[in-house]
Amino acid sequence: MEALRELGVKEVEVFGDSTLVIVQAHKLWKVKEEHLKPYQQYLEELTRTFDKVEYTIIPRAQNQFADALATLASVVEIPKGVWTRPLEIKQSNQLAHKEKGHLAVLAMEEERVPWFYNIMKFLELGSYPDGANRKECHSVRMIVMQYLLYGG
Repeated sequence: MEALRELGVKEVEVFGDSTLVIVQAHKLWKVKEEHLKPYQQYLEELTRTFDKVEYTIIPRAQNQFADALATLASVVEIPKGVWTRPLEIKQSNQLAHKEKGHLAVLAMEEERVPWFYNIMKFLELGSYPDGANRKECHSVRMIVMQYLLYGG
């Protein structure tokens, strides 16, 4: 909301997956916890700077993309005064494992194996996917470092 205000946006539609937060923002329910009241007050001050603010509840099951972006935003620190290019997101109709360079991460569809098959295979046997090139083998090694095989 602060960023939108700085950009001079006048009409805002806010999407959220927390019914509690949305109804509190609508002022349908009061915030009971004392430590949260300053946040609601700040939100009220922010919303006064817009001509129109709408809140829409999105079920959590339909909000995976937003959750992923929020997670990404929480781990990326952009220094003050540094501008970044906008993030362009395109949805591909082509399966990721069919694209060059992704064989190492995702299992082949024809084999009907789980997405983590190649990771598990490397952890168990130290072997790479059939036909993997040097770059794909390196990808497997880098990804495998994030996983631990526990009880099979």
